[in-house]
Amino acid sequence: METMSRECLLFPTYAKRNPSDTSQWIVYVKGWALSHNSSATKQKMMMSLTKSVAGKFSTDTNASHMFEQRFKYFLANNKRHKPFHIQAIGTISLEAYQSEQQSQLEQAMMNLLMDSINSQLDSLEDPTSCSGIHLITEGSGFLSGQFFVPHDTILNWADNPRLVRVQSVSTDTHHKFMPNYGIVNLIEQKGVSIISDIDDTIKDTRILSGARTVLSKTFFEAPQDVSGMADVYMTWYTQGASFHYVSNSPFQLMPMLDKFLKDARFPPGSMHLRDDGKLISRLVETPGQAKRDAILKILHDFPQRRFILVGDSGEIDLEIYSRIAVEYPDQIIKIYIRDITTPSLMPTLFHSKSRSTPLMDIRKLKSPLSIRRATTEPTLTHHQKDMAALEASAQLHHRIKKARLQVSNIDIELFQDAQVLARLDIKEALWDSIEEVVTPSPEKDAFYSPSCLYDTSILSSSPTNLY
Repeated sequence: METMSRECLLFPTYAKRNPSDTSQWIVYVKGWALSHNSSATKQKMMMSLTKSVAGKFSTDTNASHMFEQRFKYFLANNKRHKPFHIQAIGTISLEAYQSEQQSQLEQAMMNLLMDSINSQLDSLEDPTSCSGIHLITEGSGFLSGQFFVPHDTILNWADNPRLVRVQSVSTDTHHKFMPNYGIVNLIEQKGVSIISDIDDTIKDTRILSGARTVLSKTFFEAPQDVSGMADVYMTWYTQGASFHYVSNSPFQLMPMLDKFLKDARFPPGSMHLRDDGKLISRLVETPGQAKRDAILKILHDFPQRRFILVGDSGEIDLEIYSRIAVEYPDQIIKIYIRDITTPSLMPTLFHSKSRSTPLMDIRKLKSPLSIRRATTEPTLTHHQKDMAALEASAQLHHRIKKARLQVSNIDIELFQDAQVLARLDIKEALWDSIEEVVTPSPEKDAFYSPSCLYDTSILSSSPTNLY
């Protein structure tokens, strides 16, 4: 029972070709060793506090269960200085990945095998072998490292693999942990990658509605996907794109978000969350440096890949993405921003009533200037919320205009319907971006043919600090 309270979560990561030996893959691993807090008093106290902030006063059993399963990671204790062996154990298909939900029975059975597994690990001499690595957790409970896997080994596991399964096994003789599993995405040196935000981009979080709504949707409600986004992403994935999910959410939400991606049938990808993991107040904090740093790390690891950035208008995705596009103009080929500002304003703008004159229909306003004028029209007597709504819409258009001026060579598209993204073909997008950079000469036609797209070299620029 004591062992069942301890686990080492493995985050979804990626592997890249070894630049000095492309017959090898560099597998990146990241985990968090923890023990769950068994104090019922503390759980009830935190649940009562969170319910109060979220405005949840009902005794909904299902909501209470969801809260307990998600919030327990915020109450967990970090397990420092604990030794683990992380190893690659095979490949996994897309279908198996999406349906993978390890039952408690399977976990219990694996627990019975721990002693024999650990005895085998004791015989390992090389701390960084071709199949795994020995790591010790930091004071934060985190562990991270990399190890090499020969490409031939992966081909022996499966043909044309894209996902490798890794396992964490405790080598502590006194304090055992349940074995845990994670996914590593194999990403080639060249191709197209999607860097996507999560909240309000693919998951309906409604950050603009305020802290109460965010907390309710985070802890007490079943997560809802943004309509059509999973289908678009899966189409891009089958066309060859790789995915990176970058979010301002704290790392304690990884189990919930990982399950959400699988249940909603989004394609697999690496997940990059905020590491500091402060409690409730950080859930609604404006993102910034952490998200930017995660993206820059991805760009640095894959300097020859092209990237499509997808975010939303509720946070500062637009500003982060456009600044990165200025610094990496040869790697960023397109930016999509989901408009969650205008849809959230429509009930106010179309149904509000004035005491004297009907509210002007914003659909007839063609520019930010005309929208701004509408908020100060002397013949109208809008409520304050109407003025704020119009001002927010004007600000969004101003942000888009400013970003387009910064990166005039990169398309920035504002969308509300996922079908806008469905019009993009990944291979065509890569080919078009190459044509913008270089015009092939007759003797190089073969090199620049569509069948050789992934052999084209792309240069990256060095990052500068935004803050």
